[in-house]
Amino acid sequence: MGKINSRLKGKTGGPLIHGDRGGAKRNTGGLYAVWRTMKSRCYNKNHISYHTYKNVKVCSKWINNYVLFKEWALKNGYKKGLYIDRINNNSGYNSKNCRWVTPAESSRNKRNLKLNARAVKKIRSEYVPYKITYTFLAEKYNVSKGHIRDICQLRRWKNV
Repeated sequence: MGKINSRLKGKTGGPLIHGDRGGAKRNTGGLYAVWRTMKSRCYNKNHISYHTYKNVKVCSKWINNYVLFKEWALKNGYKKGLYIDRINNNSGYNSKNCRWVTPAESSRNKRNLKLNARAVKKIRSEYVPYKITYTFLAEKYNVSKGHIRDICQLRRWKNV
């Protein structure tokens, strides 16, 4: 139960999943795609993001068991359109370090992120029209003037 039989590929290329709600079920998107892509980023040298993820590991429970990954995902808020996100980017994919987030939330949890919630609050508190300009803040925080404007006008980081 729960094992992928790679010999059962159909004409569309997606493997059949056994043990997932009874018999074999074609699964080429959704949660299965999240699981497959997570593993590919970490272990497939030909994946476009491999160089970023090559030192990230997928836990032993999930690496070869889609059903266990799926059970965790459904118990922990997975909905179509959400991204799997590592809370601590210095740690791997496992049940204690992963969560489901919107694309906007995911983009804020990156190693190369220039701003965080604290900085956004500070920008908003520092901005004074005609005294402290967008240009001054953009230079101070090393982001574009448009980015500062959007933060101050609540077009970006709306929930902060």
